[in-house]
Amino acid sequence: MTNDRIIRLLAIARGLEDEGQYNVAKLFRATAYGEGVRATMDRPRPSSGLFEAMDAMIAELGDSEINAPVAAMEQALATLREGGFPTQEEIPATSACRHCGHVMLGEPPDVCPTCRARQLTFQPFPPVWYNAPITREEILTAMQTNLDDIQRISAGVAEAQADSGEWPFRAILAHLLGSEELLAGRAVRMLEEDEPLFVSVDPNDIGTDEEATPPTIATILEDLTQARQATIARFTALASDDWNRAGTHPEFGRMTVTQQLAYLVRHEQWHLAEMEERARG
Repeated sequence: MTNDRIIRLLAIARGLEDEGQYNVAKLFRATAYGEGVRATMDRPRPSSGLFEAMDAMIAELGDSEINAPVAAMEQALATLREGGFPTQEEIPATSACRHCGHVMLGEPPDVCPTCRARQLTFQPFPPVWYNAPITREEILTAMQTNLDDIQRISAGVAEAQADSGEWPFRAILAHLLGSEELLAGRAVRMLEEDEPLFVSVDPNDIGTDEEATPPTIATILEDLTQARQATIARFTALASDDWNRAGTHPEFGRMTVTQQLAYLVRHEQWHLAEMEERARG
């Protein structure tokens, strides 16, 4: 029923767009997206059948007449099973024709090979939404408000409850500290180096150190607060042109300082609801 409703919502959105009613169409596209999000709240992970689900879907797509980048999916799955991170060389830029749905990899052609719609009408699918650029004012404001939220939420968490749950509060807070060090550190490298090259990092490893005794919530929070205040001070004083300095990530491609710091603050806000849930016990 959910899949059928999503299709009907998208069909209505496309019909409205055909009539130039884009402002109305967005209501139905957004609702279709929301339906998809709700339908996938319970989703597979590597420990709960993700790779097997990918295997099954790749086989299904290969046996169908659906246009899909099956070969790239197969290569990516092989890399994932080896513990690697598929790069942009393995998975190039991806786009789909908004007219007929044809999926294309690499530099898009001038015209769609299926329906001959033109290149500028294709829908790009960037690898990560976190680094879609926002203004520097929005970034700097979010840096402070995110920290305020983290401090407020952490104030109500006792050490005794900090390690409960599948991904406990202490681990989330340590992950945010590690993310601050990694992501703000990359932005600093962009300022100090010409077009630095970064390496892929497993997000599950950020902020973890099994050999170290977990510090207290207060200690992690103090370290995060100091690091964030230094980040805010440095980038508040940054010249406008320097926000456009950049580096290259093997999975995400070329990113500017603005995009990297947008990633930082969006990623934090993604985890705030989880922190509040753990804090409630």
